[in-house]
Amino acid sequence: MHKIKPTNISALMLAANFFKGNYALSFTAVAIIIIVELLTLIPAAGMIFSILSLVVTFSIQVFFGKAVIVLENEEDIKKIAANTRIGELIGNFINVAAGVTAAYLSIGIVLGIIFYLIFALGGGAVVMQDMQTMTREEMMVYMSGSMGVSMFFLIVIASFLFYVFPAVMGLAIKKDRFAEAFRSIFLLFSPTVWKTTFNKEYLIFIVKWSLILFALSLVVFAMAMSIILFPVVMVIAYYIMLYNAAVYVFAERLSIEKAEEESV
Repeated sequence: MHKIKPTNISALMLAANFFKGNYALSFTAVAIIIIVELLTLIPAAGMIFSILSLVVTFSIQVFFGKAVIVLENEEDIKKIAANTRIGELIGNFINVAAGVTAAYLSIGIVLGIIFYLIFALGGGAVVMQDMQTMTREEMMVYMSGSMGVSMFFLIVIASFLFYVFPAVMGLAIKKDRFAEAFRSIFLLFSPTVWKTTFNKEYLIFIVKWSLILFALSLVVFAMAMSIILFPVVMVIAYYIMLYNAAVYVFAERLSIEKAEEESV
């Protein structure tokens, strides 16, 4: 029986306690993330390091998420942090993180192609060459026509996937192998999983998470305007990473796990 109530406040506290439980671990992780991010700027190898950045991010989230699953209270996460080494934080579940990364890259490529086709069929392919010659009135008519319908359709799809995403990530965090994690991400398109997220508790939880995430993102964006504050931005980004991992675990608990318990 889970003793930690699956709320955004609990997720925020867990992230903060893990950070405070081992400052050396947290700042070392932030330093590694910064180094990897800087390496993505290398022209020839930037793409490789971008993928590595995703693997590192997911690996940290899987480690933290698995810790959250077995906790009885928010304070216990400090003990886990104190006994964790940087190699364990990043390396213990790198196979699961690689599976998640591979799945999202595959989905991203396919969705990118589909979205481009929808965009093109809606008239988006000729926007750049026609936009300069259009009057304001013509532009308004164009945007409210087929182009507007295409954009609306894409926004609806993206919003729905964003809504289901936390529950699917929570399920992936439970996995222990590359193949299991890879397959679980594709449940993002499972009507059965969608159905489990259609409950009041999950909806409220995700709406609150979205608002908190939006507020934190505004802070990060504002601070990112100054290069001097870049290290602080990365610390906040690391905290958000941990917070999101706890949210994923709770989201899965409020949807998929809840549905399975009720069906027994």
